[in-house]
Amino acid sequence: MFDLLYPHKCQICGKDADILCDDCLEKGDYYFYQSFKLDNIDDVDAPLVYRDFVREAMHRYKFNGRRSYADWFAGFTAECIKSKLDIWKPDFITYVPLSFGRWFKRGYNQSELVAKIISKKLDLPLEKTLVKRAFIKKQSSINDEQKRAENVKNAFKIKSNAHVENRRILIIDDVITTGATICSCANVLRSAGAEKIFVVSMTKTPIKSKKI
Repeated sequence: MFDLLYPHKCQICGKDADILCDDCLEKGDYYFYQSFKLDNIDDVDAPLVYRDFVREAMHRYKFNGRRSYADWFAGFTAECIKSKLDIWKPDFITYVPLSFGRWFKRGYNQSELVAKIISKKLDLPLEKTLVKRAFIKKQSSINDEQKRAENVKNAFKIKSNAHVENRRILIIDDVITTGATICSCANVLRSAGAEKIFVVSMTKTPIKSKKI
């Protein structure tokens, strides 16, 4: 397991840096440059590739109480969003929710923490729009793409006092793998009348090239 106990040192070369320095991010090909699309979402992007050291950092952030990692992930995510603000023109930022049980056990929602930081950085309103139903199986425990989609098909609902009709919404997510979770969120918002839906995930699993 990679040693991420000291996030102010680059975990590869030891330079003064938060988790990973720019040189090691570039050399390790951790910046996400590929384009991809997801159903019912107007545009989607991610700043980092979910593998190796970045994957380990996300695991520490989500499962080992490293709330301080939120600043690191938020920095990359905010820069990704800034390049698209003039085109997207979102009315507000929201985030993928956790079930109450998962939130209570963890003590925080990793996507919410990053969304709050980005809201301040970019001076965009933050609104909670979605609620996750209880007893939904963890997506990370399901390998089959179709089963992942089925697992979260009805996992989310609109928060009772949320106002999404005719609004342009930017959703913050942590990891996009098949896209089943974020597409389920988008479907609920779209059904409630959202005009446009944009997504930026902190990380994205590598896109495998199709064999010719």
